[in-house]
Amino acid sequence: SGMVDAGLLQAQYFPPVEWAVEGLVPEGAGILAGPPKVGKSWLVLHFALACASGGLALGAIPCKKRSVLYCALEDSHRRLQARIGHLLDGAEFPADLHLVTEQKKSLILPTIQAFLDRHPGQQVLVILDTLAVARPERRSGATQYEDDYDYMRELKKLASSSPGSTILGVHHTRKMEAKDFMDAVSGTQGMNGGVDFSVVLKRERKKKEGVLSVTGRDVADENEFALLCEDMRWVLDGLTLSEAADVQEQRQEELLEAKKASHLGDKTRQALEFVLGREQTTPKELAEHLAVDGKLAGQYLARLHAQNLITKVSRGVYGPVSGDTKESEEIEEIPGQCLNLISSPAEEVGAVEETVSSPNFAEGNEKPSLTSTDTADSSLSSVSSPAYHASSEGDRTEVAESFVALKAELLAERPAKPGPTVDTDAVEKAGILCRVLGHGVLTLQQEQSRYKAWRRTGNVTRTPRPAPFGHNCERDPYSAEWI
Repeated sequence: SGMVDAGLLQAQYFPPVEWAVEGLVPEGAGILAGPPKVGKSWLVLHFALACASGGLALGAIPCKKRSVLYCALEDSHRRLQARIGHLLDGAEFPADLHLVTEQKKSLILPTIQAFLDRHPGQQVLVILDTLAVARPERRSGATQYEDDYDYMRELKKLASSSPGSTILGVHHTRKMEAKDFMDAVSGTQGMNGGVDFSVVLKRERKKKEGVLSVTGRDVADENEFALLCEDMRWVLDGLTLSEAADVQEQRQEELLEAKKASHLGDKTRQALEFVLGREQTTPKELAEHLAVDGKLAGQYLARLHAQNLITKVSRGVYGPVSGDTKESEEIEEIPGQCLNLISSPAEEVGAVEETVSSPNFAEGNEKPSLTSTDTADSSLSSVSSPAYHASSEGDRTEVAESFVALKAELLAERPAKPGPTVDTDAVEKAGILCRVLGHGVLTLQQEQSRYKAWRRTGNVTRTPRPAPFGHNCERDPYSAEWI
């Protein structure tokens, strides 16, 4: 019946998983998929030669010697002779490599079974190149998923009948790009669902860099490994699989940075290259390098910082982004500050270097006092850009303290009883503050309306209600409510 109790299962002994190619091709049935003409057949032929001779796969991975059946159903003897001679570079062909180039579809599975029967108790490798040629015609009345799944299950049964053996089918990937490499395999999910492991090979045309993505039921750590294809000889980009995985991760990071920089203009790209080539850069130094004024150089640096292409070392000093100084994308909530200060990277961003002198604001202090009211006013009035990108902790603290100071000033000016009179100076200050915080330009009527509401309540500490529109909102500087 197939039922077993847990005690008996615990007492059973199972040998460890065998690998045809350690870390890449385990025992069982699996798929190696890739785009047409990317080098799949060269790769599996390389695996076949490494296993048949007990040599190194990808120039770094030792393989146990085993008998190999390579069903090269799209090739001829002439082509196979040329390819094997090229890969072995004149060495003798291994006697344990068996080749099939022509066979009826109905006889493919019986041929594999006969090969397994000829090697009883041995761990063998069988390669079907390709599955599309080896598979029988679609059954009448069956769905495509059922056909895919059932055929792969037949291969799995054959592999399971010879413990430690591997059957590897070569397959194509779909034309559409897929985020998950498993989704790139052509056909239905029955292709991946019916096998024990899946391997996907990718390489751009006319480039030697490739990547091998591996996952499976017996693959403890699915991963992606960097490969190099030189004269159709595949090798690891590293001395070990671990190094190849690190190289691939580095490639991904470089690709991401390249995509971020791809939309930059010539001057901005020159600015980025200048900053990345130095430990620290100031707007003045960049201005001299680009032969532009200091204000424009500050804007270039602010744009690059807004897109996380460079980091802000200190006030007015920028440098390359490193793993240790990578800034968090989250904005920490500072006591007294209930505002999202991030503006769109697409907006013009001005570099503001002025600071605000203000005492530390402790939570619960309802009426903080300014060291200098004039300092706060001059800082706010000095902002010329409609949006201010304050993503670093120092910038956020500056604006937060400005906000707290202005609130304290408005609280002190609020009359004892609500009235219809609007303090136009306070409205103007609040309007400037809204623009500083990236809120955008409010109409005078909107500013007055919000200021009147704040004057009526004077409540700056109540818990704000949720944002009503489900998008990135700021909080009203008059009432601490969402706007």
